[in-house]
Formats: sequence, structure tokens, C-alpha cells
Amino acid sequence: FLHTSQGDPRERLIPALIDGCGRSGSVLVYYQSFEASRNREMVEAFPEYTEGLLAINERLVDLWVPFNARFLYSPDMKSSASIKNVLPAFFPDMSYEGLEIKNGESASRSFMDCVKGKVSDTEKQGIFKALRIYCAQDTLAMVKLLEVLHRYAPAMELPPRQMDLFI
Repeated sequence: FLHTSQGDPRERLIPALIDGCGRSGSVLVYYQSFEASRNREMVEAFPEYTEGLLAINERLVDLWVPFNARFLYSPDMKSSASIKNVLPAFFPDMSYEGLEIKNGESASRSFMDCVKGKVSDTEKQGIFKALRIYCAQDTLAMVKLLEVLHRYAPAMELPPRQMDLFI
């Protein structure tokens, strides 16, 4: 979902998010506390979506945990569990370095400039293209890191609930 017009994107995002996540199964994220906090913030602003957003929070599975806890570690992670360091540690040809938008802070700032009308239409189109590329990289990164966890999970000493989620 990428809101491409001016104004608050949350009223269109929330139903799309709830619908896209469905009613069952795990919802994979990288850094659960951030994602769950954003959902709780949306609950405060749009209480009519409380049930759906909190149901998503209950199903979040954090791909960050096994890397942060060093259940799986590579020196190429440079002592960081950031997806920006973890991904190229296991997939050297997959880096954020060549992207126009390289991190979440830059993505958020650029997006807000667009929805607040602070950039020209031409700039906006370039930003939206860069955001789609960045978001695609993040999504593919989680898929690839889940593959890594599937490969190594039997040998890792994960807590039982985490082990079940990754095998």
C-alpha cells in the first residue's frame, strides 16, 4: 500500500492493512515493537479499527529476534541486527547501498514531504518510484532472511515458540 495523494493516509491504509493481513496466520515483520507501536497509534486515532489492528499485533512474528539474540550470526553483520546489515551478511549481492532511499528514516521523511505537498509533482513521482523500490527490497529481504532461518533453525537454540514459527 502506498498512499500517493496529499492528506492523511491512515484512513485508507488501515482497512487495506487489516484486509491484507487476513484473519489467521503469522504476520512477519522486522522489529516488532516498532510495527506494533504504529498499530497502537492508529488505534488511538481510529478506535473503530481497534479489533482488527490489535488482532494483527497478536499475530506478529519478529524476524529480528533470532539475529539480535545472535541465535544466528555472521561477522559480516558488523555487530548489528539491522536488516540493512543482516541482509548483505547472508546475501552479499543484496544491499541497500545503491538505492536512492536507503533507510526507513529517509523513506518516512520523503513520504511525508509528498503527502504534505512539500514537493513538486515531478519530485513526487520520483520519490514514489524510489519508495516502491525501497519497500520491495525490504519485503524481499524478509523473505530471504526467513529462508535463512528455515535453513538454520534446526541447529539453533531458539525458544520453543520462536522455533515453531521458523521451522
